[in-house]
Amino acid sequence: MTVSVSPTILSAKAVGQEVPVVPVVLSPLAQIVQQRIGGIMDPEIDITYSQLRILDVIKEAEPGVFDISYTPSSIYCPFVLRIAQQIKKTALSVNGVKSVKVICNGSVLEDKVNKIINAERPKRGPKPGSKRVAHA
Repeated sequence: MTVSVSPTILSAKAVGQEVPVVPVVLSPLAQIVQQRIGGIMDPEIDITYSQLRILDVIKEAEPGVFDISYTPSSIYCPFVLRIAQQIKKTALSVNGVKSVKVICNGSVLEDKVNKIINAERPKRGPKPGSKRVAHA
């Protein structure tokens, strides 16, 4: 399991003192995912997600299976769902990534966003009443 924690989490203070930070080594796949997501341009302001430091944790629970959490720049950010969609789509576009769970933190809409972005999509099948035609 590999985990990446953003500098905003790492700079937390406990009783007025800096919390010691242990460097985390990411797998090559997690490094690519982090780089690609970090390069996404914010939809509202013209800087990247890395520059905004909105990515909290990129966790590879098992090879190719990721949990990615982010915190928008404002609790009232109107683009929280779009950001989650961009993160998920970008991570899934990396060769070797099997699944991605995106977690939004620090938004008034976080519960709704998390439910929508991580909902299982029903598998598509034939429409009711349609007949499949066998091809020879």
